[in-house]
Amino acid sequence: MSGGRLCTSIAWLALLMACSPRALAAEPEAPAQQVVVPEVTLGGDWVIVEESPRELVLRLGDSPHGVRVVLAETEGGRRIGVAPIHDGRTLELRDGDVTTPVFAWPFPDHPLTAASVEVEGPDLVVRLQGPPLQDVTDHPDAPADPVLCWVRIRPRGSTWRFALRGVHRITVPALDSIEYRGVERVWEDDWGWFAVQTDAPAITGHQDGTRLVWDTSPSIDLAQPYPKTGITWTPR
Repeated sequence: MSGGRLCTSIAWLALLMACSPRALAAEPEAPAQQVVVPEVTLGGDWVIVEESPRELVLRLGDSPHGVRVVLAETEGGRRIGVAPIHDGRTLELRDGDVTTPVFAWPFPDHPLTAASVEVEGPDLVVRLQGPPLQDVTDHPDAPADPVLCWVRIRPRGSTWRFALRGVHRITVPALDSIEYRGVERVWEDDWGWFAVQTDAPAITGHQDGTRLVWDTSPSIDLAQPYPKTGITWTPR
């Protein structure tokens, strides 16, 4: 190469590096999503049938019933949370590329910090734990105790019983009707009937043409972060 051409090439290379320093360097990779390793203690009839770092699928004995536990959003768009499986059908709703379980983690911008799945008597208990309460509320006295989202699951013949502790974002198909029976409300939708009781002091809810979202996480702002909610579901 002649001296003139070499000087010209060096000049162009210097100009390129000065104007666009990233052109010659790889873009930094986005940080990987945090994924917790759950503590799993099983027994009785509950067994794991699918397992990956981001989710577990359990089955109850030889039945078509089970539970899907998502610990971090999956490549297929499943959100963190707990979804019972009845007769092979998972209680979750698909919207575009996102799939939301019936009991969803209410703070998707905050990953889980701990999780466990265990059998207690006839129940399967899923415990999800997140950031300090003071990270998700402006309440001046919020402690460093963690956000909790616990689900106790008990299939009972033709019905399922769910005992929830902490805050949850419950998502079900749009309601056909709602009936109030004292402190209990009964939702009817495409999945069946949900008889719901809660001592959560603050709830947000909205319904569009496809779903109802019912969220107890505003209770944290009233310094009551661990409300109890009981649900009996009768499949349609």
